[in-house]
Order: sequence, then structure tokens, then C-alpha cells
Amino acid sequence: MKIAIVSPYFFPKVGGLESYVYYVSKELIRNGHDVVVITSGEENSTEKFDGLTVYRLKTTLVLSNTPIGFFWLYQMYRIFREERPDVISAHSPVPFIADIASLLSTFSGIPFVLTYHAGSFKKDQFLADLITNVYSNTVERVMFHQAKKIIALNEFVQSETLKSYHKKVKLIKPGITLQNTQQTVKRTTRKRILFVGKLDRTHEWKGLSYLIQALPIILKEKLDISLTIVGGGDYLHFYKKLTEQLNIQPYVTFIGHVANGEMSEFYQSHDLLVLPSYSNAESFGLVMIEAMKFGLPVVATTVGGIPFTIKDDVNGKLVEPKNPVALANAITTLFEDKKLFDTIRKNNLLKSKEYDWKIHIQQLEKNFNEIIKR
Repeated sequence: MKIAIVSPYFFPKVGGLESYVYYVSKELIRNGHDVVVITSGEENSTEKFDGLTVYRLKTTLVLSNTPIGFFWLYQMYRIFREERPDVISAHSPVPFIADIASLLSTFSGIPFVLTYHAGSFKKDQFLADLITNVYSNTVERVMFHQAKKIIALNEFVQSETLKSYHKKVKLIKPGITLQNTQQTVKRTTRKRILFVGKLDRTHEWKGLSYLIQALPIILKEKLDISLTIVGGGDYLHFYKKLTEQLNIQPYVTFIGHVANGEMSEFYQSHDLLVLPSYSNAESFGLVMIEAMKFGLPVVATTVGGIPFTIKDDVNGKLVEPKNPVALANAITTLFEDKKLFDTIRKNNLLKSKEYDWKIHIQQLEKNFNEIIKR
């Protein structure tokens, strides 16, 4: 097949959606397919790497993490006409670029498949959420209707966001790309907590500020702990200032951006992952599965798709969102209860085996083929 993948952002930009699209693209090529990627960029360009052809379309403006290009309709039309793909595979819920692909599929007759990543993209910001609500009830519905199939990456998106379109929805859980799960990094006696995520203002809903606020509470229990924060973004100064205000700088390390291929070292050298998100936009949390592959228990919140993956006292601890005290208590419990910690560690090593790239790609190929042959 020749597959045109349309994504709002793409490698080397960092994020769950970006990592997913990058690895799916590479796996499809490895299976003998021809893949082109159409994404946003600072300038118009065409690149070739890892067997991919990547078209980057110049972004005119960005609204709340949504890239918009005034000439994308014409540019994408020309790409589809030149490349003549068998199927268009677009990724959402970030608006605009997937909607253009959907519109062009109508006129070109090329089958359109939508992969929907998040349960919600509301951000607790009045104006942004107002625009989101209008979009969800108008343009996005047209795209859902146009899609021949909709791929949901987890049960939450399948059962909540896409429940009205259940006849065309297919659940295909993503895979894990990290390797080298054998312990190669020497641990210290200090208990090390890990947070992985974007530190942009638009990703404040990841809840890092609540985890930072939980740290002084944990330290009062005389536990020897540290927090490592992996990720970068335009809100980094805010989080650093918060650690200064709480006087916990010696216990917090900001690493910055780490390439996905280098994350194994951090999972190996830490004891616990915390995902304190407070929005249903956290529909899956791929970092949880990556951490579980290394046996790390996960402390996370009861939002979005997290409870479909994390079961309390089975894979980690679940707490209510926006609650530093609850986070602190859950972390403290896991560090003090060695039996529970070890049980969860064994459970997670087994659970992570459910997420296999080979199975995911095979199911994608099957669904692409089905709509092409209609």
C-alpha cells in the first residue's frame, strides 16, 4: 500500500502523538509499504529519512497548540495528486490539518482513516474551550462522518468520545518501542520518582505542579527521595520557580528533553512513575506503559483513560486529581510497603507484554486493506 499519514506535528517534535506516528510510519515501511508523512513545519520543505518522505507545510499561526496554515488545502491537494496514496491516515484531536485531509478525501475518492488519540482536548481555559466546543459540534463531526474507519487507541476514547460512531470504531492498542529492560543502571538507596511529559503552558494539565507540591509532604515523613523531571517547554521557568518557593531544589532535577531512544536509562534508574494529570485529555498515557515494561509502579489520577490501564494496588495507586496530599500519601505508601511494591512490580512486567507493536501494525494493515477493497 501507499499510505499518506497526516499529523499535526511529527518527529523531531516530542510528544505521545508524535512518537506514535513516527514509530507506526517506520514499522509500516519495514513491512514493505510506501509511506509519506504530511505535517506542519516552520517552512515548506520535503525531507527523506528512515525511508520516509516527509512534507512539512509552513504554519501561518498557532492557536492553543493547533498549527494552522492558510495554504494547506492547496498544498495538500497537490501532494495527494502527485503521490496518489491508496489510503489517507490522519491523526487527531488537534484540529485543522486532519479536517483538511478529510475534506480532500471526499473530492479525491481516497479512503480516509482517522486515528483519535485523546478523550478530550479541553484545557480549562474559557475562550479556548468555547472554541473547542463549537469545533467538536460542527467540523469535527463532519470528519467523523467522512472517516471510513476510526482507530481508537484505548478503551476510554472508544467508549466515551467515539461512542456515537461505534459501528466504524476499531480499538487497536499501541505498542511499546523501548528495549533493553534488563537492569544495567546502578540504583542508589535513595527512592527516585520520575515524571515524563511536556512542560509547555498548553500542557499544564499534566499536573506537574501538584506533584512538586506533594514533595515537601513526602519529605516530612523522613523518606530519602528525589524527583526527576524529564521534558522541556515554555513553562519550565514556572516549575523551577515553584521548587524554589517550596525550598525543595536539592531534591528536584530538571533533565530537559530526552530522545525516546534514550529513555530506557531513566526507567531503569528510577523506582516510581507519577502521572498527575487532571484532564480527560490524558486518554492513555504511553509513558505509563513504558514505565511498566521496566516494572515501575505508577501513581496516577482517576481521569481520562488512566483507570483503564492502572488498577489500584494492582499496577500502582490511583488518586483524585489536583490533590498534592493524595499524591504524597500514595507515593509514601508504595515506598513503605515493600510487599505491595514488589507485587505491583511483577504485575507490571506482565501487563506491559499486552502492548506489542507487531500486533498493532498487523491490525492497522488489516483495517487499511479492508477499506481499500471496498
